[in-house]
Amino acid sequence: MNSKTSLLLIFLFTFTTSLLQSNSACSLTQTTITFNPRQSYPSAGQSLTINAAVLDVTNLSAWQLLIGFNPSIINCTDVTIPPDNIFDGNYILFPPEINNTKGYAKIFCVLNGTHGVNGSGTLCQINFQCLTPGVTALEIIQLSCIHCSTYLQESGYNLIPFISEEGAVEVTEQGFQENWFNLETQPILIFSNSTITAFQCNETWKEITFNAIETTGTYGSTTAVTPKSIINGTKIMVLINNTPVSYSLSKNTTHNFIHFTYQHSTKNIKIQVTLLGDVNGDRKVRVDDVLFVALRFGTDEGGPPNSNGYVYDPIADLAPVPDGDGKIRVDDVLLAVGEFGKEWTP
Repeated sequence: MNSKTSLLLIFLFTFTTSLLQSNSACSLTQTTITFNPRQSYPSAGQSLTINAAVLDVTNLSAWQLLIGFNPSIINCTDVTIPPDNIFDGNYILFPPEINNTKGYAKIFCVLNGTHGVNGSGTLCQINFQCLTPGVTALEIIQLSCIHCSTYLQESGYNLIPFISEEGAVEVTEQGFQENWFNLETQPILIFSNSTITAFQCNETWKEITFNAIETTGTYGSTTAVTPKSIINGTKIMVLINNTPVSYSLSKNTTHNFIHFTYQHSTKNIKIQVTLLGDVNGDRKVRVDDVLFVALRFGTDEGGPPNSNGYVYDPIADLAPVPDGDGKIRVDDVLLAVGEFGKEWTP
């Protein structure tokens, strides 16, 4: 499949998402926040510039973007406003908040005037450095706290309803290829430098499995782009040869982009939905799960071993849900204890 069009298949299922509600009257046209380009295919090590734009807006006086990405694949380097922006140069840009640990950029800009602008145009240019091969979503993030996330505002301070068109970046390198598996519902993309065989998907049991094969001892990397209708829940687990491994995640409205690495041989890989307190991948929470978390109590990411000789393990970092906080404390142990005896079933 042509890599220049293949990611478009994903967006056939994620074209737009209704986002904001406001008290202002609805326009006859739909205001849209989008990326240009929506799909990018840079090589590892390259710089990348993506425009964020607004289409068919009325009375725009301020905007804020909260953009999510996978920081293990790309890093945001800076944000600029081009001369041909929607505010036509008459704006105040606040210093962007860029976090390449958690993977987001928050940008706020306000019109330097009393009357809003109408039409379509560029909001800003977001510059990235491409680090390593993989596929990351470019998410237009919405939170329950509206003013903490993406919004458009008119001159009367009302919010402007909009839809979003999210994006994706596929960072390429020699040896990596797209493997598409077409299901009855939606396709799944496995982007990897491994030879992918024996792919299976159980939509009822929310799991996919496949083999990743290449020369023993070489570096392996895979991104699985999976529909949320199949792989989504409080906890997603990746197991390689039945051993849980850490991974990095980005997402858009309908897909999860799950990225992980390994040393090659013949690897059996399983991606599944499970219980939060399940740390060994058997979809049950038993004494061994609780003990695994408890033994790592007091550890911090990148820190020294605790008094028991154990170092931080992201698989034991359960709280806050779903991403953890880089440390293992009482709340992590209590979450595991709280699910003791439970078993995941469809």
